[in-house]
Amino acid sequence: NHNYGGGSGYMDYEIDSLDRKILVWMQKDSRMPYLEIARELKVSGGTIHQRVKKMKDAGIIKGTQVLIDREKLGLKLQAFIGIQVDKAHAFRRVSERLVEIPEILAMHYTTGEFSLFIKVAVRETADLHRLLAEKIQTIENIQSTQTVVVLSSLLEREVDLMI
Repeated sequence: NHNYGGGSGYMDYEIDSLDRKILVWMQKDSRMPYLEIARELKVSGGTIHQRVKKMKDAGIIKGTQVLIDREKLGLKLQAFIGIQVDKAHAFRRVSERLVEIPEILAMHYTTGEFSLFIKVAVRETADLHRLLAEKIQTIENIQSTQTVVVLSSLLEREVDLMI
C-alpha cells in the first residue's frame, strides 16, 4: 500500500525544541544510542526514548535507513525523468506501475509540464535506454518522457531542523 498523497495525516503531535534537537542528533547518526543523545542534551534516557516513540507514532520519524553509495555498487548513472500522462485520472495507475520498477529511487506527482517526476539510478547509458524503452515507456497512459542525466551531484541533504 503506497501513499501518493504526501503526508501521513498524524500531525496532531507538535514538536518542540527538545524534539528538534533529538532529530538533529538522529540525522547525524541514526544508530546513536538514546543514552548518548540523552547525555549530549542533558536529559534522561527515558525522556529520549519517550520522545522518539511519540514522534514515530505521530509519523514524524518514518524510520531509519542506511545510506548507500550507489556508485560503489556500480550504479554510476543517475537521471531525472519527467513523465507526461495522457489522462489526468490515469496518474495513480501509472504511479502504481512505476513503483514496481527497482531502478526508480524517487517519484513525485507534480504541477507544470510533467504529471510525474522520477529519479533513477542505473549502471550505464545502455541500462538507462533499456529502462526507458522496455519498462517506463511501455506503461499504458504514459504519453511522453523527458530525461535529464545527472553529471554530478553537488548537494543532497535532509531538512535543517534548526531553522
